[in-house]
Amino acid sequence: MTYYSSSICINETVTFSIVNPSNIASYTWDFGDGNSATGDPVSHIYRKIGTLFPTLILNDSSGFCIIPVQDTIVIEDVKAIFTSSDTLGCEIPLAIDFTNQSIGADQYSWNIDGVLYNNTNPTHTFAQYGSFLAELFIESNSGCFDTSRQQIRISPKPQLVLSQDTGICIGDTIILEASGGNTYTWNPLQSLNFIAANKAQAFPQINTVYNVCLLYTSPSPRD
Repeated sequence: MTYYSSSICINETVTFSIVNPSNIASYTWDFGDGNSATGDPVSHIYRKIGTLFPTLILNDSSGFCIIPVQDTIVIEDVKAIFTSSDTLGCEIPLAIDFTNQSIGADQYSWNIDGVLYNNTNPTHTFAQYGSFLAELFIESNSGCFDTSRQQIRISPKPQLVLSQDTGICIGDTIILEASGGNTYTWNPLQSLNFIAANKAQAFPQINTVYNVCLLYTSPSPRD
């Protein structure tokens, strides 16, 4: 029997055929992974990795002569995996380290915001705000390949906008409002009624300085 290569990538189609058949009444293919078929040629997709032993079982017309012809095939797999020291940033320039954790690869290449790298663990400096794509391409010596992608988002720090300082009389109220963030923490909490997270009605009985701490979280990037 013959097939294209002794090293096959997982989920790749392999075609088997009989070479110079003679005095064969029937035959069966045992692909070595629990599956079998008849036909010549015949195709099969391997869905697990490892060393397997496909066998062509030949039968003559008498039914007494059964000849197994066995060969060896190696099913390989590669996985492109990487991590980055940051996926979200608030300041530029921002240097991000990319760590290659791929499995089964012999060759690596990166495309990070349009810049190409061939080293295993590159560091890239982002000089602008925006959303950027980091891609890792891997390949084994037998031709198996995979790709992994990650979005990097860099947003400017939010600007905190507060109501102007205002003097009021005892018994009066004032609306305090802040903007520019996702969450707000007010202090002190005495004499405050919250209308929204960023907006409160204050009715202090003594001179009071109210403080607000702002947190802005950029939407999570999608892979």
